[in-house]
Amino acid sequence: MQCYTELIPPSGVTAALSLPFTSSGANNLVVARTSLLQIFTVEHVNNEQDAKLILVAEYNLAGTATSLGRVKPHSSKSGGDAILVALRDAKLSLIEWDPALHSITTSSIHYYEQDDLQASPWQPDLSDCVSRLTIDPSSRCAAFNFGVNHLAIIPLSHTSDDLALDDDFDTAGNEDAHNGHSPTKTSDGPADSHHASNHPSFVLPTTALDPGLLHPVDIAFLHEYRDPTIGILYSTAARSSNMAPERKDVTIYAVYALDLEQKASTSLQSVQKLPNDLCRIIPLPLPVGGTLLVGSNEIIHIDQGGKSNAIALNEFARECSAFSMADHSDARVKLEGCQIEHLGNVNGDMLVILQNGETAILSFRMDGRSLSGMSLRRTMEGSSSNFSLGAATCTAHLGQGYVFVGSEELDSVVLATGKRATQLKRTASRAQLHANGIGIDQDDENDQSEEDDDDLYAGNSHGQNGGALGETVGSSTDHLRVTDRLPSIAPINDIAFGVLGKRKREDLPDLEGYNRDETELAVAYGRGRSGGIAFVSRKLEPNVVKRIKFDDMTGIWCFSSMTSSQDNTTGEGYTLVDDLVIVSHTTYDGVGKSSLLRLIDGELQPRGDSEFDGSAGPTIGVGKLDRTNHTVQVLPTEIRVYDAGK
Repeated sequence: MQCYTELIPPSGVTAALSLPFTSSGANNLVVARTSLLQIFTVEHVNNEQDAKLILVAEYNLAGTATSLGRVKPHSSKSGGDAILVALRDAKLSLIEWDPALHSITTSSIHYYEQDDLQASPWQPDLSDCVSRLTIDPSSRCAAFNFGVNHLAIIPLSHTSDDLALDDDFDTAGNEDAHNGHSPTKTSDGPADSHHASNHPSFVLPTTALDPGLLHPVDIAFLHEYRDPTIGILYSTAARSSNMAPERKDVTIYAVYALDLEQKASTSLQSVQKLPNDLCRIIPLPLPVGGTLLVGSNEIIHIDQGGKSNAIALNEFARECSAFSMADHSDARVKLEGCQIEHLGNVNGDMLVILQNGETAILSFRMDGRSLSGMSLRRTMEGSSSNFSLGAATCTAHLGQGYVFVGSEELDSVVLATGKRATQLKRTASRAQLHANGIGIDQDDENDQSEEDDDDLYAGNSHGQNGGALGETVGSSTDHLRVTDRLPSIAPINDIAFGVLGKRKREDLPDLEGYNRDETELAVAYGRGRSGGIAFVSRKLEPNVVKRIKFDDMTGIWCFSSMTSSQDNTTGEGYTLVDDLVIVSHTTYDGVGKSSLLRLIDGELQPRGDSEFDGSAGPTIGVGKLDRTNHTVQVLPTEIRVYDAGK
């Protein structure tokens, strides 16, 4: 029995995923806040210079979300991708967006918490183990490592598999009973559902892949393989810093190709005697390719042929491991708890967010299709002076040079990794100049000759930030700025209840006084420079700017006349405001009427130069048709449609 209620919803971000979810062309960000799932739309404002997050919907989950995975189905209700949500206690849920319901729907549910999978009495509970979810880049299957050494393989080649319930889990019982089918909830083995897949899912111990795979550290599906191929970082003996002389460099990285039909695997490569502090696998797409192994003191790249390239980032790397590494200890970087995210440029650069909030850029030096070296450089000093970062829990690349950084100890932010467009300089190509009928002078010919050379030597035709040379001159990935943030009051260090009085504003004498009997909650939250005090109240306290009296008002609707006006706050750009107001009210003799007002210089004034008839009756509802720019007014006995001018 649980005798508690939730006062404040979770605010710390634990997982994030960027994908087209609500439609095929949408740019969505899905955020998991432990038991809360939020869906945002990424919109670009200020002439495409900033990215803002618009909340679409949020849902309470029946569990704690540990990770999110992107699935590309053959078909979906929205046309977009699906999301595989991993929950604690070895549960998975495949969800997609339903435009008809404007909500998420559950396509399948997977659970692996049977007693026969936990036969060993000395094994810890599932809730005490770290679960790892990885999905094949081609969405052919997913792998879920739960418990100590259990690995579940879920084929995703069909719309649903043997673990699936009906398309709508919430209404599966009613629909199946109506159609003559019974809902099925099985954790493995063949299912009696008409949605059963030709490739059933299966659970096997990690020792089935390799007898020495006793202590898995991380798993991830790799890019650029014909068959589903998974990389596993593990050790045959438990890694221990206390027994470093006896168990030094016992970590192994192995690659296996999976055969879903035969439920078998083939070992492709194995790299042994790796440092014991390696903890994460990051698959790299082209142009770099291969796999990135991240440790506390070093970064190691391994290509498809098994060739390794490593850099030591501090003085402890060589003391802890005998693995061959290039000495970059002058950087003095500690990678414990860091997050690494792709920047999406053609060079394959990656943004590194350290645990103390500092940022760095990981660059790759290519020799043809082979990696010849790596370098890590901190971002320019002063580029991030307008914001502070802490320990990041997750990251997501939003496209067009934007990265979302989620955190559990401060606000989650959207970072722009390039300079503003006002500092960009574009060079028109020769084809564009001829198409516009503009001649080319001698200086332009020299510039064009350099561009022709860049076309011949494409490997050197990109700047440091990965943009094309001549396309973004002066832009650099070292410049970071915040375009939007998700507020957070986590972690909560202390709380106190109290009565907070508010002084009555002298400029608004007609406003009612503040109720001093209301008890509020004061919360001390955050760590270090990101800490603060938050006041939690049961109700909203809007700041009243102006009050207009209407006798017996029954309803009010605000909408825009679609006439743009200059923004007085910034002095630049034009914005659309809701400058028209329809008020439904009742006169003293009980007759319902409607009034049309317009906002002019901050004052609401009646608008008489229109075909609006206020004596037709009280207004029931008002709607706006954006495409045709018509306004629909619903009255008790009729419906009226007005155009923009009337």
